[in-house]
Amino acid sequence: MDFIDDIFSEIDDREEDLHQLVVLLKKYLPDGSFQLVLNSGKSVSSGEKLDLSRESCDKLIDMAIKENGSIHHELHKTLLMHAMLIKELNATLIFVLPTQDPDSVLKNYGLSSIKLCVELFNSQKTHLEEQGLRETQKIQINRKVKVLEDKYTEILSDNLKANEELREHSQLQQKILDTAATAILTTDAQGCITTANEEFCSSTGFSKDDVIGKHRDTLSDRSCKTDCSLFKADEKQQIIKKRCTIRTKDDRELIVIKNAGTIYDRSGRFSGGVESFIDVTDLVKAREAAEAANIVKMEFLTNMSHEIRTPLNGIIGMAELAFDTNLDDEQKNMFYTINNEASSLLDIINTILDFSKNNAEKTELEEIPFNLRILTEDIAQSFAYRAEQKELHFVSYLTPEVPTQLMGDPGRLRQILVNLAGNALKFTEEGEIYIKGEVAEDHKDWVKVRFLVKDTGIGIPKDKQSIIFEGFTQADGSTTRKYGGTGLGTTISKQLTEMMGGEIGVESEEGMGSTFWFTAVFNKQKDHVTVLKKEKISLKDIRVLVVDDNQTNQFVLTEYLKSWGCRTETCSGKDTLSVLRESVLSEEPFNLILTDFHLPEVTGFDMAKEIKKMETLAKLPIIVITSIGKIGDAKSCRDIGIDGYLAKPIKQDDLRKVIESVLGFSKEENPKGQKLVTRHTIVEDNRKEIQILLVEDYPTNQKLAMKHLQTAGYQVDLADNGQQAVEAFKRKQHDLILMDIQMPVMGGYEATKAIRNLEIELSKIGDKKDSAKSEKIPIIAMTAHALKGYKEKCLEAGMDDYLTKPFRRKELLDIVEKWSRSRSIKGKQLPTRLDLCSGENVEFEEADAKKSAIDSAEPFYPELTAEGLVAGQNPKSKTDKANAPINFEKAIAEFDGDKEFFIGVLEGFFENVRGQIETLRQAVSDGDADLVRREAHSIKGGAANLTADELSKIAFKLENIGQSEVLEEGFEFIGRLEKEFQRLEAYASNDKTA
Repeated sequence: MDFIDDIFSEIDDREEDLHQLVVLLKKYLPDGSFQLVLNSGKSVSSGEKLDLSRESCDKLIDMAIKENGSIHHELHKTLLMHAMLIKELNATLIFVLPTQDPDSVLKNYGLSSIKLCVELFNSQKTHLEEQGLRETQKIQINRKVKVLEDKYTEILSDNLKANEELREHSQLQQKILDTAATAILTTDAQGCITTANEEFCSSTGFSKDDVIGKHRDTLSDRSCKTDCSLFKADEKQQIIKKRCTIRTKDDRELIVIKNAGTIYDRSGRFSGGVESFIDVTDLVKAREAAEAANIVKMEFLTNMSHEIRTPLNGIIGMAELAFDTNLDDEQKNMFYTINNEASSLLDIINTILDFSKNNAEKTELEEIPFNLRILTEDIAQSFAYRAEQKELHFVSYLTPEVPTQLMGDPGRLRQILVNLAGNALKFTEEGEIYIKGEVAEDHKDWVKVRFLVKDTGIGIPKDKQSIIFEGFTQADGSTTRKYGGTGLGTTISKQLTEMMGGEIGVESEEGMGSTFWFTAVFNKQKDHVTVLKKEKISLKDIRVLVVDDNQTNQFVLTEYLKSWGCRTETCSGKDTLSVLRESVLSEEPFNLILTDFHLPEVTGFDMAKEIKKMETLAKLPIIVITSIGKIGDAKSCRDIGIDGYLAKPIKQDDLRKVIESVLGFSKEENPKGQKLVTRHTIVEDNRKEIQILLVEDYPTNQKLAMKHLQTAGYQVDLADNGQQAVEAFKRKQHDLILMDIQMPVMGGYEATKAIRNLEIELSKIGDKKDSAKSEKIPIIAMTAHALKGYKEKCLEAGMDDYLTKPFRRKELLDIVEKWSRSRSIKGKQLPTRLDLCSGENVEFEEADAKKSAIDSAEPFYPELTAEGLVAGQNPKSKTDKANAPINFEKAIAEFDGDKEFFIGVLEGFFENVRGQIETLRQAVSDGDADLVRREAHSIKGGAANLTADELSKIAFKLENIGQSEVLEEGFEFIGRLEKEFQRLEAYASNDKTA
């Protein structure tokens, strides 16, 4: 209000001695006292000076009002607006006039027409004291004031108009607050409520009078006072969409979503806060009800899935077994159809279950180490047969920049790739499917990989691409009828991709094929160490001719070869001989030929024959690559003189190893009938070098696992318990440990912890310059416990994976292959593990002796012979199969059809159980619940491995009795166990009458 300064600063220069007007502001303080503020600087008798800054003058109003705020006298209407400001200041404005002729003073200021109701002051002591002024504060007037002019009247009029607009705006704001659908309240600096709107009152049941002046925390639930404490003067806070609780007037709890923030004045001082909230109580309860219903749905789907999958697995398994029997062509076709349709139904059930899990947010990603290249190559391998049936090429390729040793969930990544590759195969009738991985983002600790699944299939119309990732949809309804499927594969892939920190999309043109792409984020393995391998044959500058008419296959093969330093050249089948002749003439011959078997003009075998006929090329190594191997191919290769033979899709490691072997053989003249190098010979050679420690106390399980492993080509050592396993670890370096959990002397958990501690010690005493040091040995848990939580317990104990008993041969070999492939075998120079122990290995030597005894065990049960077990038949009549105590066909199939070995294992099992039954009786008599549990647990596992399911179930119940330590029913179940065991013995011994 600059005009006030102007009024009191302008001095009349006229010579006349005008009476003077002094204005004071009498401001009332909270304690009842008041202070006087003068409009200009005045000296007082005490020598003090009053602060009359511009800010103070701005607050002076040319209107007298009573102490209660009403107008004390009337002035010009343009001054009325200032009454409100005075009211807010809780002050009284006083005109101090001279006692002589005050009317003339007012007249001089143009105020003569206004009714005079002004409080007059003079310099008399008594009057000043009545107004609270002491005698020493007598005011000396020495300033002249100019009469108001029209320009000030105009300014005051504008301010009055602005004030009216402000009042209207304030009313509008209040109306907005009261009609808002959001509850709103404001508070002062102390947190006391100053305003509350109608929605707040409606939501909480409080009236405005109930809450205004009360502290806002009185409305909050106790738990929210800390979480949502808002008003702190020392920090600027803001709450955005926070879930909180508020108490209503009738003491109900409301769940609200709240926004709030603090308010500061122009000087930056904290002055209060404002908050708003929306009542979401009903929404939360509805969501909780939906989640509960989702859980019920999930449990139902899980149970139904189990109930459906169990018989389906039986159908599929029996159909697979039937393929190994003597069937005519019509029967084979029937069983093939049964197996194929049952497998399709199983895939649909698994897909629906996965979709339900993802929707219910029950899917959790693992964080485990895996090799990305091995994973993608295995996927391509699994599709190879189906692709060959449709005469399609199936190729996988990772660019060299992609790190392969990653941390993440390989199972879910495999699921995405299998879904997309399966769709590509389904909708492609000719051409190829190509899986490619490349780096999208590469960081120090993590990488984002971009995967592409390309096909040359039917493509997707542009207008359908937007719905392709929606549940239960396909691009065209007719595709469901023609190609089948649920339409959930891409939906599940999208859900999993987003869980893995990526995104998914598709690029397609109808009739021209499709490219599905997705990204996923993986951490890099921090502790991965590339262990020194045996010295490879250098492939640098090796000249290789790649013969393949498929451009994608050519590209992948040449990229592999270039990464190893090879010099490559490509050509078609018809140009091969001319290219080879030119290379000889140029004195820069090829060192190796990689040729596809299926060429447009000639087969790979025919071309190889022509090459071998040429004297200058007869010794040139040839590796033939075929879509899928056929019976008789190996013999043809040997007869022709072909050095290597690989089936597509090509795995990078396999190709490298075959090339190394072929070039190694080719250093000398190769006699006819030399060893043909194939993927299988490479695997066999690798397995001969893999040392496995089997830690298992139950003889039946020992025999079964050792048979499967040794038949597959692995080298196996045996330990009877955890203590022997620790000693074996000290004595000899193994590449993998299969660890039972429940064993005498020392269990699997304790043994694993001991081995991990020894590994730490080994790393400390190893060669400091050797970055490899002691590589962590994979330990695989083997246990009959399949309940939730046991796998996590095994991993927490330091184990790397988990195999549930009874395991099948394929399950055992798959998990061994998985961990042995990911572990380098050769060239590990470590401290002698015997440095960590006393050198006493008596128990381990006893285990070696027991292993030899198992290998050479004579049949114990004289009446049970292999001759009595005819392939495809039970020892009993077909009418007894349903009630048979053992499934001979299934059991023998698990033993690779080796009936003699199966009989030996079965006899050993019989001998053990006889002794264990007596041990169980004595344990129940002695009240030794732990011994009951252990013995029953071992019988359960052995019986399950031999497919004696009923015996296994009774043993499981007896194990639970031991676990509960309530042995009252122990003798009853031992009797039932013995009765079922005797039935099993009788059934097996009755083979002569079968």
